[in-house]
Amino acid sequence: MTAASSSGRAKIIEAVIELIADVGAEAVQMRDVAKRSGVALATVYRYFNSKDYLLAAALEDWQKRLTRRILASREGRKRSGPACQAS
Repeated sequence: MTAASSSGRAKIIEAVIELIADVGAEAVQMRDVAKRSGVALATVYRYFNSKDYLLAAALEDWQKRLTRRILASREGRKRSGPACQAS
């Protein structure tokens, strides 16, 4: 996948995640995804054959983001360590 196609796919997935937050997964329409992401409807279908594939990709992306945030949070806590207590 080229950088341009990867960027286009990422814009589409970001738009889907935003739409799910706004209207819920059931109400997401492919044309609304295209409009919000600034690409043609055909481009959305080029990357994702159906709404189900699109929602699955968005869920996977969201899950990966969440996992990275959780791991980063854990790492931040490990680095700061437990509070030192004076004896």
